[in-house]
Order: sequence, then C-alpha cells, then structure tokens
Amino acid sequence: MIKKVILFTLGLILAVSSIPHSIKMILETIQTSQMQKSFTINILEAPSSSFTFGNVNLSIYHTNEGSLSYDGPFDQSFGTADIHLEINEETMDILQDYPYILDVEGLQQYAENIVFLTVDELKSSSKTLVVLLNTTREIIEELPSLDIVGYAADEELQYRMYTISEEGSVTQEDFSFLDRSAFQTALLNEGGLTHYKVGYYTNALSAYPNFVYPWIYPLLISIIGVILFITQFPIRVGKTTK
Repeated sequence: MIKKVILFTLGLILAVSSIPHSIKMILETIQTSQMQKSFTINILEAPSSSFTFGNVNLSIYHTNEGSLSYDGPFDQSFGTADIHLEINEETMDILQDYPYILDVEGLQQYAENIVFLTVDELKSSSKTLVVLLNTTREIIEELPSLDIVGYAADEELQYRMYTISEEGSVTQEDFSFLDRSAFQTALLNEGGLTHYKVGYYTNALSAYPNFVYPWIYPLLISIIGVILFITQFPIRVGKTTK
C-alpha cells in the first residue's frame, strides 16, 4: 500500500507540473493550423520605396540623417534618420531618429522597423496590406567582442499596424508584445519584428527542439504522470460476500 501511495504521489506531481505546458502546446498546434487555413501572409518586397496597393498610394522615406552609424548583426551597417510613412500622400507616422540599413534600396532598408505584409483571407478571397511598425526604438549593435546589445525588453516592445484594403480603407491598431492577438502574433513572426519567433499560447513549439524539450518534458512526463495517477490511485475495492 505504501508503494502504491508513493507511486500515486509521484504521478500526481509529474502530471501537475507538466500537463499545463502540454495543454498550451496542443492549443498552439491547433491555433497554428487554424491560422494556416484562414490566411496566407507574405512579406511584400518592392524595389522602390513608393508603390501602389489597389487604390492606395504608399511611400516610405527618411530625412534628417543622423551622425550615428554602427554595425549590426549579419554584417549589416546602419545609420539613423527620421523615417516617414505616407499613405495617399498623408503622413501617417514618423519614426524619429530610427535605424535604417545602409547601402540597401527599396523597402528592405527599413525592414528592421517597418514591414509590409500582404494578407490573403482564404475564406472570403479578400486581400489586404498590413503595414507593421516597431514603435520602440532599438539600436541593436554588434560589438567587436561579437556580443549583440541594444535589445529592448519584451515588456517595452510596442507595435502599430495599418490595415489597408484594395478599395482604399485604412484602419490603425496599436498593440504590445505582451498583449497581442493570434493574428498579430502571426504578423510579427512573418515580418521578423521580434527578437525570436514567438507563439500565441507558448513559445515551446517555436524554440529549437532537442531530445529533452519538448519530447521528454513536458509530453512524456505528462503521459507517465497520468498513467501513474490512474493505475496507482490508492483506493482499495473491497470484496462483497453474500
């Protein structure tokens, strides 16, 4: 009986410690599948920083180039300037003294902070353009020691998105890294405006998998915990006699 109680307690501990993580991973898998069935999201790559989407004219350019220049990750060189976003010749946003990539043309030079994403809604066959901005200024620099510094903390990251229809309607929405919808999570991942790939319920499936995580913990541990909990439940079933 003592052995049964010990195994039951062990199963309970394993189940309680791992099942919540397993549930999040299952929810994340379901959410990812639903997003893939609902939307197709792609980065818009244009050789020019001025272009047309449906009936909407868009332009992005920079002014007031600063004196700061530095080397970032991936052998990219950066300068700083005021980055302007115009929609139908109206200035919608100015990111003041923000980094941009040197020696690059078109939209790509601003891709560290502003990305343009086409969104095809599969059920309605409609298409929209999302302009996604990182409104938290970051100077991400690679030091001579190869250390990379300048990342803002997750709780500081703020974003703005403009959703543009082909007919010309424009809507604006602000959100944060810690308070975002599943759709906004998909946009951030596709646009590359996060420090790492993120999930909506959990980042476990976005991280690089290894033998231990997530296969042994939490998945295998959850299964073992549930089996021990059920099979070693310490209740004796008494025999009945007539």
